[in-house]
Amino acid sequence: QPLLELLGKLCFHTSYGQNLLVHSVEVGSLAGAMALELELDAGLARRAGLLHDIAKAVDHEIGGDEIQTSASIARKDGESPEVVEVIETHCLELSTRSVVAVLVRAADEISTGRPGAHKERVEDYIRRMRHIEEIASSHPGVVKAYALQTGKEVRVLVDSTMVDDAYADQLADEITEMLEDELAQPGQIKVCLIREVRAVHYAR
Repeated sequence: QPLLELLGKLCFHTSYGQNLLVHSVEVGSLAGAMALELELDAGLARRAGLLHDIAKAVDHEIGGDEIQTSASIARKDGESPEVVEVIETHCLELSTRSVVAVLVRAADEISTGRPGAHKERVEDYIRRMRHIEEIASSHPGVVKAYALQTGKEVRVLVDSTMVDDAYADQLADEITEMLEDELAQPGQIKVCLIREVRAVHYAR
């Protein structure tokens, strides 16, 4: 099948809720932009990035390894040996890849890992939000934690009598490190620690 037809078919395929045509275009664009910054062959990076998942348009028809199948499809359709090599090697160990293949892999991970790229079940969403709040609340001095913006931010309310200004910064660091260690969370999570100090006086 012509590559153009297979690219069109990608529009009707998803991976964990991410449209594969949109993903492939993103990977091509990102890989091309990074190659341009490094003064490498941006056209090669864009084309290989666009075609790196082409086998997923026919995976129900052709068995086997998707990466090798993608490379085989590109080869049969007359793509250059350089494009085929990048597709074939972008998921291999670093020492065996060209720089452009590394960029395509990086672009692939950026596209799949960015917040909002994948749809998720409501149960998974609620579980992750609760987990974020539990991690933040597990530290001494924390009164309450609220996960916001689909888990992209957590606001932590602390007891001002237990947490002074110096410890507040340290506590925010500790919560951040714990989130990084315990969550398989794409993208960054903003930790906003709030320490309220009230001074109450009465005039008589």
